[in-house]
Amino acid sequence: MKASELRIGNYIHDVNHPERECRIFRLTSGSNYNIAYSYGKCYEDGYSYEKTDALQGIPLTEDCLLKFGFEKINHRIEGIIYQKEWLILSETFMTNWRGGRVGRMESVHQLQNLYFALTGKELEMK
Repeated sequence: MKASELRIGNYIHDVNHPERECRIFRLTSGSNYNIAYSYGKCYEDGYSYEKTDALQGIPLTEDCLLKFGFEKINHRIEGIIYQKEWLILSETFMTNWRGGRVGRMESVHQLQNLYFALTGKELEMK
């Protein structure tokens, strides 16, 4: 994962502590990115890198989509789809937006970034 793929608010995993679900709370750039993230009430601060091996994306699953407020729908043609507003994901997490295919989502942070780019709103986990 490249640090430039991340935004404040993205959910990620710390490779050294995969049981931790972390959330980016600060990004600063210079020659490298400084990424600070939180898990629970703890904060890890001061990581600086351009490409990180310490962080990885959280795999996108049905459970994640439901926590983000997507509705699971049994569509008569498409099969199982997940919908939130005009954003629709198929079972393989191929993304449709207002009639056009956007691409395949594999990680939670990718979905968060796409949702923000398309709607201007943050995708919050419930």
